[in-house]
Amino acid sequence: MTHLRHAAMVAALALLLTAGPCAAKEALKSKDAHANETIGTAGGLRAMIQTATVQEASRFREEWHATAADHAPHLEATSRVHRDQPVAVLIFYGGCAPKDANADDIRARKVPCAARLDIRITDPAGKTQTVTNDEPLGGMPAAPEEMVQLSPLELQITFDATDADGPYRIEATVDDPDNDRVLRIATTVELLPDTAAP
Repeated sequence: MTHLRHAAMVAALALLLTAGPCAAKEALKSKDAHANETIGTAGGLRAMIQTATVQEASRFREEWHATAADHAPHLEATSRVHRDQPVAVLIFYGGCAPKDANADDIRARKVPCAARLDIRITDPAGKTQTVTNDEPLGGMPAAPEEMVQLSPLELQITFDATDADGPYRIEATVDDPDNDRVLRIATTVELLPDTAAP
């Protein structure tokens, strides 16, 4: 399995994320804690994880950057892949401005997003590999509270002949230490068996 990361510009999009219960910060940061949802909230911090083919992710990013913030581009997500078919992992987030930030400065895009991102992948046998550790979640200023941003960090995964068929769990931990918030989100990609030649 190979991992590639690409940087892209950050844009804002109004996106509604539902609130749910949040476990204690230390439990969430634990390597044994598991996320059960693709969308998570912790206080005002929000995040979502999606997977798509690399081609679809590229098309989506182009639409995201070429349209106004009130336009909601459609992402054709995927959860099943074949070997040598790269899949992109996209992270959406919002609400990561420092707690002492002035609302006018946030609206003027003068406030940084201090949140950090860890991504790990667990294979069908339960072996976990950390592929991104303590990376900046954003690369540009934090958006206003009602907006969601597309992370400039894009992870690409390509499965090869050494990888077992079955489900691979992709889990992201978003840590916002300035606001003492942590949340964990996850998705699963199934590596399909090779098709026998006729």
